[in-house]
Amino acid sequence: MASTLDALGIANLDIATVRGPNRLLTRAIAEWAYSAKDDNDEFLYSGLRYESRLGPHECWALFSGTPIDLIEELTISKERTDLQVVARRYGLTVH
Repeated sequence: MASTLDALGIANLDIATVRGPNRLLTRAIAEWAYSAKDDNDEFLYSGLRYESRLGPHECWALFSGTPIDLIEELTISKERTDLQVVARRYGLTVH
């Protein structure tokens, strides 16, 4: 990614830069991981795990083609307490 970082004017890549507002950088990182292959032409990654810049939240982005096994399926009602807590924290209205 050296040439991409250079083109974006990034001399030092650190967590603050990755979590910053430069979406060109985060998209370039995702594209690099999405297309990375090993010597046998197999994809190296199935997605990205990252912490949200909005707080201490773990986020996952799974790449297309990644096999997923459904373990449990739940219906989330708008009255659910934990949903309402999150909605209040972020000033959201649940309809």
